[in-house]
Amino acid sequence: MRTVVIYEGPEIDPVDTGEVRIIASPHDLLVQRAIEEYAGGADRIELCGAVGPLPQAAILDAIPTAAVGAVLYGFESLDNIAAYKTAYAAGEKLQDAFLYLDRDAPATGRRQARGDTTFVAVPDSAAAGQVAEELAAGGVTLFELYAGLGPHDAAAVWRGAARVRSDVAVGLATYPSPLA
Repeated sequence: MRTVVIYEGPEIDPVDTGEVRIIASPHDLLVQRAIEEYAGGADRIELCGAVGPLPQAAILDAIPTAAVGAVLYGFESLDNIAAYKTAYAAGEKLQDAFLYLDRDAPATGRRQARGDTTFVAVPDSAAAGQVAEELAAGGVTLFELYAGLGPHDAAAVWRGAARVRSDVAVGLATYPSPLA
C-alpha cells in the first residue's frame, strides 16, 4: 500500500521510501497535489495537522474514491497544539517529527530531516515510544503519526515524549467513517 503524506509548506525534496512518500505543498496547490499523487498510484493520502479537514473535504470532493486522512489531535494535546500554533505564528523556531510505519526500519528509527522537521520510519509501537522520548529530549514538541501507525502507537509516542517534557502534542491521521 502506497501512502502519500502532504504537509503545507514550500516545496522541497520529498521523502520517498517506495511505500511512503512525504511531500510539501503550498496551500493553494494542496488539492492539485493530492489529485496528482492519487493519479500516480497513491492508495492513501494523509494530510498534516496544519492542513486539516477543510482541504480534506475539498480533496474528497475532487477525488471521491480516494482514501484521504487528516491528522487530528486528542483532548490531551489541545493546549499544547494551541501553544505550538501561537509560537509558529509568532515566528519562533520549532521542531516537529512525522513518524510513519515501516516494519523493516531499525528499532532506533530511520530518520531524514527537512528543515526543522524530522521524518522517522519506525517498525512498531515500542520503537515509536523510544524515538519520541529521544526526539522530545532534543526539543521536538509536535509529533504526527502516519502510514499505518494507529492509536496504540500514538499512546506510545505520547508516553515516551511525556517522560521528558510536558508540552508535547501528538496527532494521528484519521479517516472519514465509511458510514458517512
